[in-house]
Amino acid sequence: MAAALQIGFMAGAGYGAALTDVNAISPNMPKPGLYALVVGGYHWLGLALCAAILYELT
Repeated sequence: MAAALQIGFMAGAGYGAALTDVNAISPNMPKPGLYALVVGGYHWLGLALCAAILYELT
């Protein structure tokens, strides 16, 4: 389970949070730091949860 969570956290930080940070720097975003923190954290935690669920299903 620890390895699955580690992979999920790395995927969440590498894909989810990084892509959200890129979207947050658009010129029409009023608070890009808060947006990146909230939405990036959502993707980061969601991918870790998906990894844990997939681990338990296998």
